[in-house]
Amino acid sequence: MGLLLISKPIALQSISRWCLLFFFLFSSQATWGYANQTNSEFGPLFAPSQSPLQAASLTPMLQDAIWQAGDSEVQASATAASIWGITNELFLDYYHNELRFNYQHAPSKQWRWSMDYRYRFSANNHIDTLTIKFHDAFDIGQNGRDTVPKHQATFRAPSEGLDQSGDSTLSFGHRLTLQLDHAIWSNPYHALSASGALLYSYQPNGPFAHHNFEQSLQLNYRYAPSPKHRWYGMVGVTHRQQTEVLQIRAKAVNSHIALGYLYRWQHNHHLWAQAQVSEGIATHVFSLNKPVYETMLGYRYLYSPRQAIEMVILENWVYYDNSADVAFTLSYRQKF
Repeated sequence: MGLLLISKPIALQSISRWCLLFFFLFSSQATWGYANQTNSEFGPLFAPSQSPLQAASLTPMLQDAIWQAGDSEVQASATAASIWGITNELFLDYYHNELRFNYQHAPSKQWRWSMDYRYRFSANNHIDTLTIKFHDAFDIGQNGRDTVPKHQATFRAPSEGLDQSGDSTLSFGHRLTLQLDHAIWSNPYHALSASGALLYSYQPNGPFAHHNFEQSLQLNYRYAPSPKHRWYGMVGVTHRQQTEVLQIRAKAVNSHIALGYLYRWQHNHHLWAQAQVSEGIATHVFSLNKPVYETMLGYRYLYSPRQAIEMVILENWVYYDNSADVAFTLSYRQKF
């Protein structure tokens, strides 16, 4: 049974504990002075969409289109986002948090499979002030955020019968995704693969109670013109059986596209930039029917050839009412 309500101290302690676990694993197996060794390819940084409906749905992400037979990888991540959207039909003001664990294995160069678990919830992560300062520092408009009290939890869409406020510790649900990847073609510079995924999402009770199945298909592309540079591309489509996502009426199908660039600045320091666009999901809420435009900047530190820690910051653009004002993701990755 999933948890519906979690107290603010428990939620914050959970995030803190997982962050401490990342750093413990990160340091306990560290290998120093490996600059002359061969680095494993970790591919794109983990950078999930933080749009309210996309985050609650099966949204394809950038991934590497090539892998080595026998490779296995474990990933753990924590995301904290500040959601703000205000229009004449919608008012969203809450914190979105996510804990994620992923395992993937490639039995051959042609096939790879993965299993991904995520728990999503709303709890006070105290980043409203940081969000406002971040927007001021980069001269990004506040869109009214600085005119309301901080650390609220409001979900309001009158046309959908959604009116939830006051409780900042709500569970959005548990989700399990199984994915299968197939390598289509590759040469020393280019690689192309296809992926199919099946998601089951479950929340037993509360305002966002549901149990849903979704499927996705995507094509993945990698271009490696030199040892320092990597380009990644993805086009994908999601299909869902349910007619609602977060109590908002939803399309059965929506599409996605993303482009990412990795600069391997030094052996153990990598820089990341990404842009992605997802088709809007809502059918009757115009703000959430518009395309979602998101950009990510990230940094990866390779602590050893097979261990990495990543930090990603996400910002929405074009339409400011259908994704996170700002989101931060910390990930630990270990290859075997």
